[in-house]
Amino acid sequence: MALAQLPQLKPPRPVFFAHPRPAPVARGLRSALQDGWQVIPGTALAAAAASLAARRKRWTPQRAIMWHDDLDALAPVTKKVYMDIAGGDFQGRIVLGLYADLVPKTCENFRALCSGEKDFSYKGSCFHRIFFDFMVQGGRLEGNNESIYGGRFEDEESGLTLYHERPGLLGMANDGDSNGSQFYITTAKTEMRH
Repeated sequence: MALAQLPQLKPPRPVFFAHPRPAPVARGLRSALQDGWQVIPGTALAAAAASLAARRKRWTPQRAIMWHDDLDALAPVTKKVYMDIAGGDFQGRIVLGLYADLVPKTCENFRALCSGEKDFSYKGSCFHRIFFDFMVQGGRLEGNNESIYGGRFEDEESGLTLYHERPGLLGMANDGDSNGSQFYITTAKTEMRH
């Protein structure tokens, strides 16, 4: 439904370990880092290591990585919304483009939840599911996981032909043919999982 508008970044370098011990896969990343494994700065693993070291109670995105090389527009962006991300302090802003010509009802639901014009909104909610090689999911609202339409609403027919085959795409997290307030943003090519 939407494409995050982010600055162009180069793909991260491959991850290499500078230690002669066996690979830490069986032991886990945290124990490997505690044992003194050296991680090359600027890699995705270095970012994960920094995140583990901080041991925050809630993860909040500070930077998103996306390549524009293969991101042709799916349709014209008709509206833009943003989310200011904070983890105590302001961390940054995510700008999302909405394809209201393709999925108008879904886009209006998301836009209204971002703007807070109804009695409930995304303000104060968190990203409650994070899969670094898949997506980040948010929008689980306190006491209300419904849409602005007073409950859940069905998938839009035109949206069923869209695939989230690249990073930076926004979709509604649903249970079958029912949409509420929860959404996700892809962080990698999803191989048509959604």
